[in-house]
Amino acid sequence: MENGQAFFINEVLMDLSKEKRYRLLWMSGDGNECWWIDLDGKKRIPEPVTSGELEIWAASGRIVRAEDPVDMMPMNEGQKSRAMRRYDVIAEAVKKEPEIYRPGERSALLEEVAEKSGMCVQNLYKYLGKYWKGGKRPEALADAVGKRGKCRDYTKGEYKRLGRKKREGAPGKVLEPEDFRHFSGTLRKYYYTTDKLTLEETYDRMLKECYCSFEETEDGKRKAHLKPPEELPSFMQFRYWYRKNKDTVAAVKARDGEGGYQRTGRAVTGFTERKHTYPGAAYQIDATIADIYLVKENDRNAIVGRPVMYFVMDAYTRMVTGMHITYRYPSWADAVVALDNAMTDKDEYCRRYGIELDAGEWPCAQLPTALIADRGEMESRAADVLVSGLGIRLENTPPYRGDLKGIIEQHFRVINLEMSDLLPGKVKKDFGQRGTRDYRLDAKLDIRQFTRIIIRCVLFYNNTHYMEGYRLEPQMRSMGILPVPRDLWDFGLRYRSGALMSLPREKVRFTLLPKEEASVTERGVAFHEMLYTAPEAEQENWFSAARIAGRRKVTVAYDPGSTASVYLMLSDGRYIRFTRSDLQGREGDVTLTEADDDHQVDLDRKARHEHEELEQKAELNDFIEREAEKAGKMAREAAVPGMTKTERLSKIRENRREAVAEETGVQADGNANGGANGDAGKRAPSGPGVKTDAPELNAVQKLIRKQLEERLKQMEDPR
Repeated sequence: MENGQAFFINEVLMDLSKEKRYRLLWMSGDGNECWWIDLDGKKRIPEPVTSGELEIWAASGRIVRAEDPVDMMPMNEGQKSRAMRRYDVIAEAVKKEPEIYRPGERSALLEEVAEKSGMCVQNLYKYLGKYWKGGKRPEALADAVGKRGKCRDYTKGEYKRLGRKKREGAPGKVLEPEDFRHFSGTLRKYYYTTDKLTLEETYDRMLKECYCSFEETEDGKRKAHLKPPEELPSFMQFRYWYRKNKDTVAAVKARDGEGGYQRTGRAVTGFTERKHTYPGAAYQIDATIADIYLVKENDRNAIVGRPVMYFVMDAYTRMVTGMHITYRYPSWADAVVALDNAMTDKDEYCRRYGIELDAGEWPCAQLPTALIADRGEMESRAADVLVSGLGIRLENTPPYRGDLKGIIEQHFRVINLEMSDLLPGKVKKDFGQRGTRDYRLDAKLDIRQFTRIIIRCVLFYNNTHYMEGYRLEPQMRSMGILPVPRDLWDFGLRYRSGALMSLPREKVRFTLLPKEEASVTERGVAFHEMLYTAPEAEQENWFSAARIAGRRKVTVAYDPGSTASVYLMLSDGRYIRFTRSDLQGREGDVTLTEADDDHQVDLDRKARHEHEELEQKAELNDFIEREAEKAGKMAREAAVPGMTKTERLSKIRENRREAVAEETGVQADGNANGGANGDAGKRAPSGPGVKTDAPELNAVQKLIRKQLEERLKQMEDPR
């Protein structure tokens, strides 16, 4: 700093003798009165200094100019709003310079401000300190992102219970180090295992093992005694601790194994199109079982099963270069058929199925440089012909790592999506639920008809499908190439080898009404524990998407005086009115306050019942475990020495016939064959000359017995 150089308001000076930085706040015209503030200390009030002192210190090298430490970070609307509210409190005082810097006059100014604002003087000093140290800018009074609140050591337990007020009768306590040990131990024992228990199940196990005692009652039962609610950690506390301390990668590896982590959890930082830079650099081949049941061509009543689909795809262009559909399970022989299809002209192949191709519609009939497959049929020694006979480099992926050939794995998903649920015999996810029709009985397509459909799907994919995730090269962009397999294939072959205004009512209401966040769920738009729906959302499959991909947040406008409807604006500018659905069973319209009150009543009832439920659940879990132990003991005592597993399994059908026969005897003979001796399953002797105390069977009983005997015969002879 040169001698005699002027000093400026708000600049930062470093005092090398104290190793502190100061901000110059104000200077009088003659320089006899200056005020600066320590930026590195905790003091919030400025200190006096003169310009003469500053000049002397600058000449001696004691002070130098320093970089301003204030970070001009962008703020959100909430931060800006809080900063301006705080600045409005002290604005009149800080404008009175130099009075605000002088101690006596500053006290009087702050007393006036405190009287007007209702704040204590000490808090005003906090605002002043932040304002001066932050460069005399209102934005300096904003809260720093990520630095709000007090940092606590949760391992010591010397703090009050955090969170919202606990409901009466609900679990919740001030956590102690012992609770944290229970948390971590239970998670290691039950959660971080391949059993994949949920957090709720893990929490129940923890309560049973660590917060519950059992006593034997006079009737031999075990009674569970769960600690009082005020001595139990709540599930929310348990979940919060888990989320705060979890190691996501370690959790996935522990629950899914290393293979599962590599398939679904590892980072995905590369792109196949960057590794393979021209068509034919590498083909990927794989097989999958189609999600549909087929019938025989010559017998439409005979259901054959699900076919196997083979696809061969180019790694650079994503072009399907070959395919094959068969009933046989994946094998080298069928993989060869798919490869052969990839290497031959497709006109004749499609013509066999009654499909005529346009010129160049499926222009794939070449050999690749490399073939990528999994460790299935390509592990066969017969696959050596690819290397020795065709000169194709074979690359097998590691076990359980189908993700390494993700292009073709993704194509299987696309093909199954293209096969609409309207196809007869299509596999449905709701199969097995009560009242659901068995989709296998709907099978009507034969394998030839199915192949025709898949060929059409492949042609649509190759020539029309827009791949959003494909990374186009600069030359492709300049030439207007679309990320469509056919376009990429052709590119690679060539360059690589007034007044009154009327507005819709929905828009007006959306603009004027208050707004809050809502969630799009599988049951509708959830807002304040109520559900809303609209025809537009159902047509666009909002709720189905939420069930598949998870919930998402939207902003809705609502009328506090009526919960009959809410309004939502779409990204394309459309406004939609959502009306209350009937899923919650409420009749009539209520205000938002009434709806919230009803919900609070429900929560209070649940809280009062929760402890009893947890106690009973612990008792139930204990009963199940003891029954399982008892069954295991009985099995060990009844074990026949020397009996092999094969012998046990081979007698299943015989044992079933005997069990059914015993049931049949009970139903046919009633209590007459039961008696006090417990021989309920034994049938009384019958026939000429044999006396029996059993009553004669009536017509209904005889009919039931006949039907049971016929069913037994069918079970013994499935043909």
